[in-house]
Amino acid sequence: MNNKWIELTISCKKDFLPQLTGLLMVQKIKTWAEEEEGDLVKLKVYIPYYEELEPNIENLKKLLDIQQVQVVQKEIEDENWAVTWQKYFSIEKIGSRIVIKPPWEDYSPSENDLVLEIEPRMAFGSGFHPTTRLTILLEEKYVKPGVKVLDMGCGSGILSILASMLGAGRIYAVDNDPIAIRETEENVKLASQKSPEYSNMPQMITPILSEGFQTLFSNEETRIFDLIMVNISPIFLIDNIKEIAGFVADDGIFLTGSAEHSRIKDLEIAAKEAGLEEFDRIEMDGWIGIAYKKMV
Repeated sequence: MNNKWIELTISCKKDFLPQLTGLLMVQKIKTWAEEEEGDLVKLKVYIPYYEELEPNIENLKKLLDIQQVQVVQKEIEDENWAVTWQKYFSIEKIGSRIVIKPPWEDYSPSENDLVLEIEPRMAFGSGFHPTTRLTILLEEKYVKPGVKVLDMGCGSGILSILASMLGAGRIYAVDNDPIAIRETEENVKLASQKSPEYSNMPQMITPILSEGFQTLFSNEETRIFDLIMVNISPIFLIDNIKEIAGFVADDGIFLTGSAEHSRIKDLEIAAKEAGLEEFDRIEMDGWIGIAYKKMV
């Protein structure tokens, strides 16, 4: 059991925030909270202390030093982290009926609410970042009963869990981070215990640890999806959108909340080359959520 955490306090101007969170995702650093201080944003980044993560931390610090962004590092004990972390998260309502709550908060749902109880621990994508919120808003609109879904960059599993609650059929939750896969498995189990109608969720959601696309699915029948949700680094999205789009069925839907304003032109070009046609767009805090249709 890990008992130490690295806390990085990163201060930057608000307009640099999308680039900063993109850098965090590239370095596989997936746990942070934001605080505003005048014209600045202060990020508290929490990283479990594992030796194999030290190069990622050093790479991030070097990249931020180039950008002249201030970084303060310290170690904290596990029990202190647990108390510190909880103060950043409360109940969040996204869209008309999606409610995300941490386990320590009580909530009395209205009749149409879909309540997701997620432990916002180590995995990126707990519902408190704009990229996840944007993907959730699109997911609420376009996930239909029975559709086969691929959740690329599943993080905490929140998008897969919501897809199942919205009536999707088989769901494959993919990430290259073993911590994310473990978090997804735990959150799926937690969600399945909340109501009898979700009791089969662990059978419907399959978490998959993968370092590449080629070996993801064994045959043509299992590798084609009605809907794909992508919540990953904006750079990785642009570089790999053509390969990911290859998993979308003809006339299928590709959703992402990972479009960054500063890179939107590059993404538009890459999406067109991948055979994707945009048909919906939502913007939030320097990020863009986009729904594409696979052109045939």
